[in-house]
Amino acid sequence: MTIVRTVQHELNNPMAIAQLALARLLDPDRLSKEEYKRAIDQIQKGIDRMAAVLRLLPEFREEIFNERLQELKIYSLSTKLPASS
Repeated sequence: MTIVRTVQHELNNPMAIAQLALARLLDPDRLSKEEYKRAIDQIQKGIDRMAAVLRLLPEFREEIFNERLQELKIYSLSTKLPASS
């Protein structure tokens, strides 16, 4: 279940940013050329980030718990194969 929450978080944040940028583009007459370009860039970055996360999922091998952080349960997706013993 932790994996699902991690993936959800990794997809939700860039999607929310892209949605906000898209909402600004619905009234392009109120945006300067620079603001318009910045909104387009934010949408593209969000799409790129979501695509990168989705590309990693088929290669998922293990869930790693970061024990160095005091009492924070932060996980990362690892695509590395575990070391053979």
